[in-house]
Amino acid sequence: MQQIFYASLILLPLGISLRISLRLLYGARGPQVGDPIYQIMHVLSWVLTLAPLLVLIVVGTNWLSWLLLMVTGTAGVEMILAHRAMQRQSAWALVTGKLDGGESLPAVLRRQEGRFTGMVGRAFRRLVAMLEQGTDLRTAISRNRDALPRWAQAYTAIGMSTVSEPRQPGTQPDLGTSALVWRQLCQRFSYVGMLLVIMSGIVAFLVFKIVPSYQDIFADFDLDLPVLTNSLIGFSAFLIESGLLVILLVGLAVVLPLGLLVVLLYLCDVPVLRLISDRLFFAQHRAFVLQLLASAAERGEPFTKTLQQLTAHERPHYPSRYVRRRLGVAARSLAAGQSWREALRRGSILKQADFPMLKTAEAVGNLPWVLRLLAGQKMRSMLFRWSAVEQVAFPCVIGLLGLLVMWVCVALFLPLVDLIQGLI
Repeated sequence: MQQIFYASLILLPLGISLRISLRLLYGARGPQVGDPIYQIMHVLSWVLTLAPLLVLIVVGTNWLSWLLLMVTGTAGVEMILAHRAMQRQSAWALVTGKLDGGESLPAVLRRQEGRFTGMVGRAFRRLVAMLEQGTDLRTAISRNRDALPRWAQAYTAIGMSTVSEPRQPGTQPDLGTSALVWRQLCQRFSYVGMLLVIMSGIVAFLVFKIVPSYQDIFADFDLDLPVLTNSLIGFSAFLIESGLLVILLVGLAVVLPLGLLVVLLYLCDVPVLRLISDRLFFAQHRAFVLQLLASAAERGEPFTKTLQQLTAHERPHYPSRYVRRRLGVAARSLAAGQSWREALRRGSILKQADFPMLKTAEAVGNLPWVLRLLAGQKMRSMLFRWSAVEQVAFPCVIGLLGLLVMWVCVALFLPLVDLIQGLI
């Protein structure tokens, strides 16, 4: 068993190094379709990575290994999701980019399909195959959602899938930059949440196992315990007698499997928390809807038609069901004869404070520019608010956890010093 363990320690870095070498060797474009050497080395690298990792997990199974596995697995899932998002962004750039040399769109996409792998690559190849069979681009995009970013469905719904979205510097929020900042914030919040879950498990273990054992040792030697130690023992007794320890253990028994299930679902590209995030972070949808309306205004299309396209029952439509309901409220208000500004306010897209600037922009014919300006303001405002929350919450949580660790360590260490001095 020891030889297998040492062999796994050697093979695991070898597999990881092989995967890194393949990525560096083939570059961003990736291998050609059907490259046999790449396929063999790709499979071999996964075998040399996963097999030793499985052996190490089985051989070193204990609470610390499972804890490290949970942290490593979460980081790996975040890396995979970020890689998928990058691939989808690249695929959308190919679909909306200008075509050079008079080539057809399917020919351009077919030549670039080697860049995309995994779930995104399979969906991208289905998209290309449908286009080669004569399916129109709108239908092909709506049936292959995994090949493109989520918001590509909204652009396709309003007929913006064949041209690049016009930009004016300083007025339109950069989706790539905003997504990167937002992903970093989510990682920080998930890190804090993981720390709280881990610390809850440690506290439960201390209260259930360590503190009673120390209390028995101190009772045998009849020591006068310091104030900090008595406070820790009193806190432990309170948690046990009040039933909070049972609630904490039950909560951990529920949260940990649910967290693992959520991670696995996201790994399978099933965003189960989207129903919550769409409501909690509605501001980013508000900014994106304003960009879509700016595109419609730029092409001279009425907002009634745009809202109907975004709230259609069949795909493509706006990719969030909650946002579609809010847009449906705006569409019904607009059909009832209210102004488009009031209708969007009823749909929670605009605020009353936005009306004067929009009225002025509409009067002077500068509405698309102002809509994009508002979209940028709302996106930056959302990122600023959550960044401020993160800047306050993160140090506070880390500081409180540090004080908790210091309290436990000092409370358990001080009586040991008195005990050693008494024995001497």
